[in-house]
Amino acid sequence: MHAAQARTASLALEPQARASVRRLARANSTPEDRDRILTMWAALHAESRYADFTTFSPKKVRATLEALLASPRGIVLLGDPPRGFMWGGCAAYAFADESYSTNAALYVEPATRGSFLAVSLIRAYERAARAQGVSEILIDVNSGVSTERTARLYERLGYRAIGGLFSKRA
Repeated sequence: MHAAQARTASLALEPQARASVRRLARANSTPEDRDRILTMWAALHAESRYADFTTFSPKKVRATLEALLASPRGIVLLGDPPRGFMWGGCAAYAFADESYSTNAALYVEPATRGSFLAVSLIRAYERAARAQGVSEILIDVNSGVSTERTARLYERLGYRAIGGLFSKRA
């Protein structure tokens, strides 16, 4: 796809992307928000390739969520109503003074996919990451869930593939 086509495809998504998203922090998140994210994480795990070889740990998810909510570099977003979430964080490159942001999860409930909630979550994530002064935003698709569809969405939003993620079970 040429750059002009990519811009046009990207812009076509924007006027319709009206799903509401809240950025959570320790001060503004409720126990219900946290429980809802935990429930969606369990659903993501069950649907993903990871269910074949890992055991879902609610305790670990909750600890990670609490750490992200407490960190000024953490980004936790929840759809409103809560039918999807995205989380990740910002860090300095190991080789440079600049920083980047990478997501650890993006999940939209199956019945809500195609509703522009994913677009709204990604755009909110980008705003939060840019507010941290990052040079680059990295998002991935490695769960094995709707891989091609998700990659096409990322490309329509202006992302480009920069390599590959390879897996080999130990």
